[in-house]
Amino acid sequence: MTQDHSKPPSAFVCLMTGLPMKEPMMSRHGKHYERSAVLEWINNGNYFCPITRKPLRPSFLVSDKNL
Repeated sequence: MTQDHSKPPSAFVCLMTGLPMKEPMMSRHGKHYERSAVLEWINNGNYFCPITRKPLRPSFLVSDKNL
């Protein structure tokens, strides 16, 4: 089986934008998002995770430097 090296591993791709993350943030629910995308989501009045639908606030996010 050959690997497709043109696409980054899915763990490095933002669930909201579909693009590789430069500043990954992890929610308390274990989902990863690009920092600017998830903060814009919250600032637009969306106080729930777009994936899990559980509550989401800026204080529920941590920088994930391991990615």
